Amino acid sequence: MPPEPQQIGGYQLLDPVGQGGMATVYKAFHPRLNRYVAIKMIHAGYMEDAAFIARFEREAQIVAALEHPHIVPVYDCFEHRGMPCLVMKYIDGVTLKAALSGGALAIEDVIGLLPPIAAALDYAHGQGVLHRDIKPSNILLDKSASPFLTDFGLAKMAGVGETTISENMLIGTPFYMSPEQGNAGGMVTARSDLYSLGVVLYELIVGQLPYRDGTPYAIIHDHIYKPLPLPSVANPAVSADVEAVLLRALAKLPEDRYASAAEMIDSLIDAVSKSQPSLARHPKLERRTSKPESLPESLSHQEPVENRAKTRHPAKKRETSPASPTKPVKKRRMRRRWLIAIGVIAILLIAQGQRRQERFTPEPDAPATLMMLAIPDVPLIEAERRLAENPTDPLAYLTLGRAQLEISQIEQAEATLAEGLQYAEDRVVYLVNAGSAAADLERTTSAMFAFGAALNAARDTDQAATVRAFAGERLYPLVSRPRSLTAFQVRNLQSLRENRAEYREPLIGAMLARALLSNRLDGLTQALLGTVLVEDPLLAEAVLIQGELALFRGETAAARAAFDSLQANPDAPSWTRSRARELLEGLE
Repeated sequence: MPPEPQQIGGYQLLDPVGQGGMATVYKAFHPRLNRYVAIKMIHAGYMEDAAFIARFEREAQIVAALEHPHIVPVYDCFEHRGMPCLVMKYIDGVTLKAALSGGALAIEDVIGLLPPIAAALDYAHGQGVLHRDIKPSNILLDKSASPFLTDFGLAKMAGVGETTISENMLIGTPFYMSPEQGNAGGMVTARSDLYSLGVVLYELIVGQLPYRDGTPYAIIHDHIYKPLPLPSVANPAVSADVEAVLLRALAKLPEDRYASAAEMIDSLIDAVSKSQPSLARHPKLERRTSKPESLPESLSHQEPVENRAKTRHPAKKRETSPASPTKPVKKRRMRRRWLIAIGVIAILLIAQGQRRQERFTPEPDAPATLMMLAIPDVPLIEAERRLAENPTDPLAYLTLGRAQLEISQIEQAEATLAEGLQYAEDRVVYLVNAGSAAADLERTTSAMFAFGAALNAARDTDQAATVRAFAGERLYPLVSRPRSLTAFQVRNLQSLRENRAEYREPLIGAMLARALLSNRLDGLTQALLGTVLVEDPLLAEAVLIQGELALFRGETAAARAAFDSLQANPDAPSWTRSRARELLEGLE
């Protein structure tokens, strides 16, 4: 670490944020672009190692060619006094390793966290890049718990022999190393990375590594030869279906593993879905008090293994088939009057109902009483120039906010949009346009924040109904996408509802509930909808989602009653009636 902050190229070097045996990563600031970055610098002892310098430069070339929202991007590569420096996006958060210091994560959080990493890994494989060092310390979580894959320092171009490190060295980290990586002469392929991801998955769910005792070479030996310790023995909360996923993910032979990371995670989600009713019937797993202070509040952990009861309450399995509906489950009495009013009185799960919930993408009309602005789509540097020239122009703030959202500078964008609000003649119009821009870019959390603020500003005005209808119509397609928001993000936004007026709007709560349903977390969806409908028993959007929840669970009569009530409600936004009509037609 430099004794004092110093200038390196166009960057001001700040504090170290990570250190390994070969390099240190610093937080730095670029004054001209007004953004923080991470700069990776090799240790002085490797300056004379030509092979290592070549590896470092190769890492920059490999990662610079990867463009994925959940892979930490490279911005720049330069030399400072003969020392190569790699400039990357700065992720303000913690590593997954730090998150795991609190123990195994709650299963609903695991299935929210892994899909983006699986997508990033499959994308890298599709580009011919093998990571070869998948582990929790190479997965970063930002403040909203969005995950990012980083550190391609051991990466290799599959099939062409291009690697970032000498082939006569042991590649990877022993705890997460595939059998073929540890076996001399073994062929490393994409399924080697999938094995390492499986170890991460095992650790997240079970709360410990499968092989953790002895020297590094003893651990490598265990990965090659020792049968996998059964997850259910180490952690009795692991179901048989989830255990089967882990056993396949960590098969000794590559051909016995999953073919892709997406296939692995989809299998996990299917396995968890079978036991979800059991999770809904039992108290929520307690948050570990030992988690680090910097851990995102949206993460929750399982109760420590040693404190769990040795007996389990097995979930009654529900066999599902895409071709035929399942048997109805026992009906439950609903306590709230709003549920009685729409006839939601029983629960069952049928795959036919699930298939009818196709993505609904309405084409919203511009609100008649609101002025919709044409926000320029320009590069970041041009947007910054426009704002510098017009520092009191709200459109300039909207333009810069849009440019920042497009390159995933979420926090900077929300700060920019909030700053521009002071110059807006009509706060509601400004916020609606900000939300619409975020929705166009499919930035769901930012769209929710802006539309929530617009709803709050329009409350008790003649704009309220129009803003609500427009906001719901723009947000609904976003939250209806499968896993559009991770369980972490939804949980984090739910906690914000208690502290931020923007998120206390019932419409935002209803959209969060729809995001939970998109994650197939029906128990959590029901709980949040209950809160929303107590706040506003006549909220049409919530009634629509309650009907979709009933449809997901197989209560077709209750779903029909909800959709019929929307059809008969002249005050419901037109898009909700249209969606209800579409779903009713699917029930014919």
